[in-house]
Amino acid sequence: MIYLLALTICLGLANSFELNICKDKDDGVFLRDHSSCGKYIACYNHLPLFGECPRGFAFNPINSMCDYPENVSCEDICPQNGTLTFRFEKSCTKYIRCIGGTSSFVECPPGLYYDHHHGNCNLPEETDCEELICQTSGSYLVPSHEDCASYYECSNFVPTLRVCAPELYYNHLTQMCDLKSKVPCVMIPEVSEEEEEDNFLADVDISCPPSGAHFYPHPSNCQHYFLCVNGISAKLDCGHNMIYDYASQKCDLSARATCITSVY
Repeated sequence: MIYLLALTICLGLANSFELNICKDKDDGVFLRDHSSCGKYIACYNHLPLFGECPRGFAFNPINSMCDYPENVSCEDICPQNGTLTFRFEKSCTKYIRCIGGTSSFVECPPGLYYDHHHGNCNLPEETDCEELICQTSGSYLVPSHEDCASYYECSNFVPTLRVCAPELYYNHLTQMCDLKSKVPCVMIPEVSEEEEEDNFLADVDISCPPSGAHFYPHPSNCQHYFLCVNGISAKLDCGHNMIYDYASQKCDLSARATCITSVY
């Protein structure tokens, strides 16, 4: 006879999340902790709290209860070794980052989508996730990803493309068209797939700390960066028109990111 086991909560504050996954969740909402099939997250007062099912049971996100393992799919659990990223539920902007068996929630900077091919954030048109340009109701402006002079005027989910006057760029900080000299917008030139692959495979290596997980910029190419895990480096690619921002340790639009290569 199969039965469901009610959750017995033994909780601790989750203080290692890059994204507070419970900030827009109601009290009593349970989510999977992707570090283990038996772990879960409970949301209370908009804060994430850790919990774990009794031995021999797995967390079932469908009914938010501890269940027999044969009733639970554990395909979206982080591997114990290496690094991996995958989309969080059906979100275009949120994803799970796995490092050495530990998961964290990550949210892309405004205007970017998760790109599962590169494992990080990218321009929406470079991803296969479709989401509305205007994602909330009301009236506001959204930068265009096609060129520096364009932007969208949103009105209750309906976008209207606008273009600044000649010699002006759209400034997302002031939400106005501004002099080019005052807007840090740089569109990275198109390169062929062969050139992009040659650049990515170029022999460049860094010295990693012996333990822990660390991010470092590429010493000569702002579109690439390194992830060090326990002394082993992995070279990662931000994708077209994106550069690695050392301050936020994420890929972002060149208009917002700052390329730093001299931290070694």
